[in-house]
Amino acid sequence: MKNLVYKVLLGASMTVILGACNDEDSGPDFVDLGANVLLQNGSITPLDRNEDIKLKIFSKTGVKVEGIEIHKDAKKVSDAKIVSEELATFNASTLAPYDQFGDKKDQKYGTFNVSLVSKLSNGKTINNKFPLKVISTISFTNTIESLEYKNPYTKLDKDKKEVTKNIVFKSNALTTLDEVTVAWKKNKNGTYAPTKENYFTKKDGNYTINLKTLNYLNEYNLNAGDTLYYRVTAKKGNLTDSSETKVAIVTQAMSAAKSFTFSEGNKSLGFLDADKVDVEYGSETITSTGGLKFFKVTKTGDDLEKYFTDGDLFNARVDFDDNTSTTSISNFELNDVYLYKTKRDDKVSYGLIKITEVLVVNGVQKNVKIDYKEGVIYE
Repeated sequence: MKNLVYKVLLGASMTVILGACNDEDSGPDFVDLGANVLLQNGSITPLDRNEDIKLKIFSKTGVKVEGIEIHKDAKKVSDAKIVSEELATFNASTLAPYDQFGDKKDQKYGTFNVSLVSKLSNGKTINNKFPLKVISTISFTNTIESLEYKNPYTKLDKDKKEVTKNIVFKSNALTTLDEVTVAWKKNKNGTYAPTKENYFTKKDGNYTINLKTLNYLNEYNLNAGDTLYYRVTAKKGNLTDSSETKVAIVTQAMSAAKSFTFSEGNKSLGFLDADKVDVEYGSETITSTGGLKFFKVTKTGDDLEKYFTDGDLFNARVDFDDNTSTTSISNFELNDVYLYKTKRDDKVSYGLIKITEVLVVNGVQKNVKIDYKEGVIYE
């Protein structure tokens, strides 16, 4: 196994400067060349421009790497320092200028076309070409697309496990950073402001921002519909590099709609549990069997449709408190929407009922089909 690995490493990524070959020649045997030199890192960051980049040397017994030239865009820029039979280095500063990538030469991130031209003691020369990428110093390994407004996420998930809402990031730099800071802003056109000390934690090279602290609500005054932006800045000497992520603050909404048809054979419905009846249908009326109360939403057209589709629990709470409720509803018309309120396990629930079909036979209402949805506000 070791011999196989050795041969693969010797043969990886090589082109060889040799004399003309016979047309029938199948090409050089890389293992027979006796050595190889590889970049240990395929990427650096803008903050690594003064760091030594390591080269790994592989060689057979009796073959030495006597010199390594560093070429950029096919032009020599420096010589590597051979530290030992297995290690060489060159300084990233020799690849300058930085921050001049892209068609307009104004991009911070891009790729250096690097070649390692190595001279061997057996008289052969190897030309290894490597794309050396310059990448962001900070990368996010976990992001959060959205947070429900005011939700502390204390409720366990379906597997009875704690719900986490963490932004996690790490440094890609070879260098040791002098400082990492986090700033925040409200919405795209806002102005970044520093966060408080100890805003994030660090463990095993990972930095974590816990969003369950509700800082966006208690300190930053964001509301549902706003977007929270974070900018993470890494610093080394007088060099800085930043990365950004964002989190949408969304309303707490009711669950996805379900359908049910009231008829002579289906007169009872439990909105959440079939064994716990909430309403009964009879005499062209839907009536609460317990503490559930309704009122008819007075919006019309697209506004009414959006109200049902959104299922915004905060709007539902405000609207219910501002209106007079009843324990039964009737005189149904297509697309009518009713808001209801009830209490389950000491938690207040709000729901919506939409009339999607009314079957009338000989002037008598027979069936009423509804879509319904419900939810609880967590805060």
